[in-house]
Amino acid sequence: PIRVFNYQTVASWIGKLLSRPGIEETMEQYVASALRADDSRIFDAWQAPLFRQLKWGKRRAHHELRLVFSLSVDWFTAHAHHGAGGKSWSVGAIYLVCMNLPPKLRYLPQNVFLFGMIPGPTKPVGTAVDCFIDVLVKELHVLFDHGVFLARTHLFPSGRLCRGLLGPLVADL
Repeated sequence: PIRVFNYQTVASWIGKLLSRPGIEETMEQYVASALRADDSRIFDAWQAPLFRQLKWGKRRAHHELRLVFSLSVDWFTAHAHHGAGGKSWSVGAIYLVCMNLPPKLRYLPQNVFLFGMIPGPTKPVGTAVDCFIDVLVKELHVLFDHGVFLARTHLFPSGRLCRGLLGPLVADL
């Protein structure tokens, strides 16, 4: 069956995020301090060897911002009909979280990127969810390979190149 998949582009969300005062500075300072940390205990992903050794494939452009996102896909019951023969309606949500933000800020509602809603009435079976994830993968591919140039950010009124990649998958256990 054909279902409508509404989503917002990764580039537009990054643009909205970076238009807010203090966000760019907070992200850059947090990542720099986490990468400098010399503690043998790991408190955040940026202190793990995988994050410390990320391979971006290209030299960093002047003032380029490099972002890492985590991915989460979750399901919830949008409508539940109680009683005899009651049916529920499940909807999926595809979220990205910018790992460049400090942990205390990452999961605040204003900082979580709701990429799209997977329509119900039931969860896709097997590989049926792939067509929804594929839209995100194509956008992330462009973000990694070419980046997106934002004509204006709060810190860079003349514009800034942003590149990004997908890091950890955050899932139910």
